[in-house]
Parts: sequence; structure tokens; C-alpha cells
Amino acid sequence: MRANCLTLAEALVGTSEVREELDADRVADVLTTTLSPHVLQMIGWPADRCRDWLASTLRASLLRPVRVP
Repeated sequence: MRANCLTLAEALVGTSEVREELDADRVADVLTTTLSPHVLQMIGWPADRCRDWLASTLRASLLRPVRVP
């Protein structure tokens, strides 16, 4: 799983949308942890709630804030 997350992380970092202080290894760590089936199983939420939580958590953790002119 970590290898797949690292591949995704490298692609994300290449978009320049990822927070400046994060490198591919740190992004992969966040992805591996939050997308872990064990974490999602422990939470025990319905699929739609997990999806919404993952989307908001990953956005807040990994992406640069959107600047509105």
C-alpha cells in the first residue's frame, strides 16, 4: 500500500498543489495512514461519511489553501 501511496504522492507533489513544506515521502505517509483499511474499519462509519471525511481531511492536510483575489 505504501508503494502505491508514494506513487500517488509523487504525482501530487508534481502538480504544485501540495503544501510547500511537504515532500513526496510525507504526503505518502499521510495517504498511507488515512487510506488504511484498518483506520477506516476502526472508525466504522458508513461509506459516504468516510468518503466525506477523507476528502476534507486530505484536502486540509495536503493541499495549499485556495487564495481568493
